[in-house]
Amino acid sequence: MRGAAAPPAYIYMSTPSFTLHAITFTTYKRLPLLGGLCSGIFNLSATGALVYNTLLKSSRRYPLISVIHYRITPNRVHFILHTIHHRGAEPRLRPPPIYRMVQWIKAQSANAHLSAIKATLIADTGLKLWHRGYRKTEIRNDEEYMAFRAALESETAPTGEPWLP
Repeated sequence: MRGAAAPPAYIYMSTPSFTLHAITFTTYKRLPLLGGLCSGIFNLSATGALVYNTLLKSSRRYPLISVIHYRITPNRVHFILHTIHHRGAEPRLRPPPIYRMVQWIKAQSANAHLSAIKATLIADTGLKLWHRGYRKTEIRNDEEYMAFRAALESETAPTGEPWLP
């Protein structure tokens, strides 16, 4: 027998590394389905609340990926994902691809939206909830992270009030 057996995966799992990704996706035809202004303050609509709850549930579904900062606007959702990687880890310890989590968030919120329409909690617009696709940007250093976070915090409503949260 030539060579040696490969050492177990835990030997390679020294300190975990991580990556940050900025994700943005929009509502269908950029309609303001997620909320609106009331007396100059942004309030989530029922659909926006469903999206918010789905974002909170995503960390339970994907424990190696967490949403660390987010912004919900009337027609867009922006968030920063923190992904933990273990070098040489078993497949079950690796985080799933980012597209799979984004697909899950969009599908879960769209299904909850359709269920709310069927229960007559939300008015039926006859349109889809999400626009196809999403935008993903890998954040490579602290400067990029701070710049993206500042951009999210500076995005303001027409009245000058910051969006939620």
